[in-house]
Amino acid sequence: ATTAIPGIFPAYIHNNKNLVDGAVLNPVPVNIARWLKDDVPVIAISLSAPPDKWSSLPKYKVPSFVPVPQFVVHQFNQMRLGKALESFIQSLELMMNMIAWLRLKEDKPDVLINPSVYHYTMIDDVDIDEMIKLGGFSVKEKIEEISHSYSISRRFGRWVRASKAPGKFLDASDSNGSG
Repeated sequence: ATTAIPGIFPAYIHNNKNLVDGAVLNPVPVNIARWLKDDVPVIAISLSAPPDKWSSLPKYKVPSFVPVPQFVVHQFNQMRLGKALESFIQSLELMMNMIAWLRLKEDKPDVLINPSVYHYTMIDDVDIDEMIKLGGFSVKEKIEEISHSYSISRRFGRWVRASKAPGKFLDASDSNGSG
């Protein structure tokens, strides 16, 4: 996995296109998975907090591997720049969660697995064993739904459903302000 978050890392320009982290527009690429193999169920795993958890997301804190004394961090957080940075990061987190859930609502995976890992921020030290345990528990909760996604009726539904090729998110004609 990569992390090339806008505002933190600059875009990479290739063939006159600005390239940023794919999660900016498509954090859980259900549509691409479905386009690549439209005759099998798409089982999506989203690590984004669900909408009912957005108001209780954890605050960012300086990770333990960053060698900055705590009193310096506290002083910085009290300054105008520190408060602006905190506001920017919280807004970015909310935006990323909203985009993920809007895409999931639009692209409708056959099964959605959403482990309860949103108590971690994207810069936290994580307990790998806890993450694996939470992921395993989430999969076990969805086993029946996963099995059902392979049923004949669901196979027929996938066969009937049109699979669109993922392409440009916006058509160039949409950007002229006329639409």
